[in-house]
Formats: sequence, C-alpha cells, structure tokens
Amino acid sequence: MSGGWNYTIGVYGKPGSGKSTAALRRLLDLRAEARKLPGWRRAPYLFVFEGDGDFPRRGRDGLRLSFVHDHGSIAACEARLAQTADGIHVVRPRLDEVYCSICESPGRGLGRECSACGAQSERLDGGLAVALLAVRAARLSRGYAVCYFDEIAFVPGAKNGGQFSGWFSSRQAVRRHDRVAWVYSTQCASWPHPDLRKLTNEFRLLRMDDAMDARALRLSSVPPEVLDAQARLQYFEQLVYRK
Repeated sequence: MSGGWNYTIGVYGKPGSGKSTAALRRLLDLRAEARKLPGWRRAPYLFVFEGDGDFPRRGRDGLRLSFVHDHGSIAACEARLAQTADGIHVVRPRLDEVYCSICESPGRGLGRECSACGAQSERLDGGLAVALLAVRAARLSRGYAVCYFDEIAFVPGAKNGGQFSGWFSSRQAVRRHDRVAWVYSTQCASWPHPDLRKLTNEFRLLRMDDAMDARALRLSSVPPEVLDAQARLQYFEQLVYRK
C-alpha cells in the first residue's frame, strides 16, 4: 500500500460474525489516523450509507452512541454539517436526490443527458450520492473524509451482477488525491463487484465458512494461507490482510 490517505477497505463476514462492530472500530481508527497526517486541520468527515439498517448505534453497555447522527436525506445531512461536522453521519438519501457525475448538480434527470450541464453523464443516487457527499466534503474543507457502505449489495454500481460505476472507479484511482478513504462491508464475498475487490487494498476478514466465499477471495488475490486462517476464526474474531 502506498503512503498517505490511500484506502479501500473491505470488511467481510457472515451475519452475526461481528462485521458491523469491526467496521465501526475501523472508522474510529481512521479518524484517529487522519489527525496525524500532514495538513491536518480537523477530524475527518465520517459518512455511512446504511443499506439494511444494521449500523451500530449502541455501545456494549447498551447506551446509544451520542456521536452517531441519523439523516433521512442528503439535504438534512448538509444542514447538520453546516452546524457541526463532528461524529459519524448515517445517511439515507431520498429517491429524488440524484446528482450528475460531471457537474455534480442535483436533479440529474432520468435520461442519459444531464438536465443541468447537458453532458452524457452517470446518475449518482443512493450510496453513490453519499459517496459524492464525501468527495465534496473533503474537497471543500481541504481535509479528509471516510465513506462507508454498510452492505455493498445495496449499492448499484459497486455490487456484483451489474456494470461497475465509471465515476466510482475513477474515485478509487485517485482516492489518495481526493483524500477520501473508502470502506464497505459484505455478508458474501462474491457480492462486491469483481473490480471493487481488485481495488481493495485492505481486507478485514471475519468468520465466513462457505466455499464460494473462499473462491471469491482467492480470485481477489487473498493468499491461501490467509484463507486457511480465516476458516478457523470464531465469531467476533478477525484477521487483516493488506495488499
């Protein structure tokens, strides 16, 4: 892994393995790490696109985590950011919150041509709208951001079975320059798009005992000895493999 803020992190684990807790801890570690980077001014923006409503909101003591803020739209999150950027912002965009991949304006329209700039562009909505929010936050603040997809299967353009988003692919290529760290989780190793698995440079592996999971990870260049160790993991245990 090259230096700087250069992360695409996959958290892989079957349901109940501790995947969401592992992802939360990694987000908090990234927040601490950003404070040691050159040009640090403030803690990084932390954004979560929640696919299945399973992102942790309570600690081990059962008390609600006060630093986790829920937003029912991109607009609501932006209004909160204008007051304070602290904490983790869990965002569920509205269906009408659609953006152009070229000019980044809202109201992209339904056709291939952007109604604002007229370009043939990609529609960014759902998880990719939250990704754009992270890119813009890092750019405007000249700081850092983290974008976490809670269950990548809920992000068209990043999940397997469809075309990999050209805009998202380009953001992976310049993640260090964007100053955005990307994190995603999955219950099944074959659900992330193969191109995303190839671009992942840190695998956080929890319990997965299906042969199809091992095959998908092997095709993602995870070594056999790492997969053998993963097969022996108990619930809430994890190992880390970095390319």
